[in-house]
Amino acid sequence: MTAAPSSIRTSITNDSETDITDVKGRIPMEQYCKSIPGKNVLVIGASEKGTALAEELLSSGAEKVVMADSDMERLRLANERLNDLFPGRVRIVISKTDTRERFFWMLNEALSLMDGRIDLLINESGGTMAGTSLTLEREYYAGKTAVVTGAASGIGLALIEELLGCGAEKVVLADYNAKNMEQHAERLSSKFPGRVKGILCNVTVEKDVADMIAAAAEFFGGRIDLLVNNAGAGMAGVFTQPSSSGHAGGGMAALRVQSNEDWEKAFALNFYGALYGCRAVIPIMQKQGGGQVINVISGIAFYPMAYQTMYAATKAALNGLTLSLRTEYWDDNIKFCSATPGTTATAIWPDGKAPETAQTPRQSALRILAGACHNRRVIFGDDADESGSRNCFHPEYGDIVDGYLLKVARERRSGGWVV
Repeated sequence: MTAAPSSIRTSITNDSETDITDVKGRIPMEQYCKSIPGKNVLVIGASEKGTALAEELLSSGAEKVVMADSDMERLRLANERLNDLFPGRVRIVISKTDTRERFFWMLNEALSLMDGRIDLLINESGGTMAGTSLTLEREYYAGKTAVVTGAASGIGLALIEELLGCGAEKVVLADYNAKNMEQHAERLSSKFPGRVKGILCNVTVEKDVADMIAAAAEFFGGRIDLLVNNAGAGMAGVFTQPSSSGHAGGGMAALRVQSNEDWEKAFALNFYGALYGCRAVIPIMQKQGGGQVINVISGIAFYPMAYQTMYAATKAALNGLTLSLRTEYWDDNIKFCSATPGTTATAIWPDGKAPETAQTPRQSALRILAGACHNRRVIFGDDADESGSRNCFHPEYGDIVDGYLLKVARERRSGGWVV
């Protein structure tokens, strides 16, 4: 980022609460407008004052101005007014700036719209950068009973361990891998006597899921407070036989064409497994006066990537199911949340090779539980998932999303499994 003149340079620190620099009131407009020609300016706040300021900056020769605000209607009006006067020199970003994550996401978006250079940032919103992500309120889980599917490894196992650490009364590990399930159930039972039970369950079979939920309720004394439908897999393949143009060899050689049977298995595991869990647990939660269900989706539901059509489709469907159930059972006091795991080092990666930047299963579990205790509609397992969700379907950013996903597709085609 090119620095602005020292007298008006924005200051951003890592304090828990940091002002977004507001140059107005400190330096007369006529003084700093002399240095504006050719500069890129980010104005936070599309109020009448903010829009008038942007107009003055553009009149003074600013090369580009990005207006950022959380109010879409304010931004629309500002964009309409300014682009009529200065065609092609104004862009907008819809974003809050109340957390560091949102603030820096907004900065990145502005940078992408101004060729990677911001010379001046002005805050006309009157706001500050408030604290950071949600905190995990451990007492929320104290005394509760919880079932986690896919709990014998990875994020599912990390969720079980964190729930026990938060004081959950009893937990059930449900998994298809008998060896892993028994090993971890025994290990945790020795540490938390009487509070842990492992149940073998194939979530693609509705009877297995119904029997598992019934056995869990019996172990818990009739009550299930939390169900986490975590079992799933990230499937890779090609949708049809690749053409010879640009697809020969490389990473495509190892991927098979997905058949109808493959698609049915994908939906059975990633979608119907969670649906069966919801169907079995809802009557129990209705009877007891409430509960919570977390369905683990994926950021691929928002950023569908090439050669993972089954994974993207099943997780998008599960997100739709979850958010529909959220309001359908709201008045029964049953909370439904979707949760992405974020980029996490688990067995889901080809050959077990997760990206170097991947977080640990425990980090993912902590983010999911922190979001759930605040009843977040969609819980994001890492910052990248949260950022991606903001712009994936934004009409202004279609070219950015296409560019990124096309780059991923081409790199995967040549043999690199990137995200």
